Amino acid sequence: MHDVRPFSELSESGILWLINRVAFHPRGFALALHTNDEGEVVGWSMIGDGSEPYTFMDEKDEEHFKQVKVTLENLCLDVAKRRWSSNYE
Repeated sequence: MHDVRPFSELSESGILWLINRVAFHPRGFALALHTNDEGEVVGWSMIGDGSEPYTFMDEKDEEHFKQVKVTLENLCLDVAKRRWSSNYE
């Protein structure tokens, strides 16, 4: 079982970028998270009209790719640790 994480971490972890980059941006849409004054995610919406793909400058893509890479590497480490520990319980 994995830890439950706050919605706000979708952006910080790069996962929101990955979802958008793979599923929505090529189709001209984007999943947007909406926050309150305290930075808590309070909702989401789809933006765009589907008429043309979303694109970002290369350095933004590289930055988000690095974020999601770290997130996924940590997830893989957590899974491996749990498997290892469950084998020796």
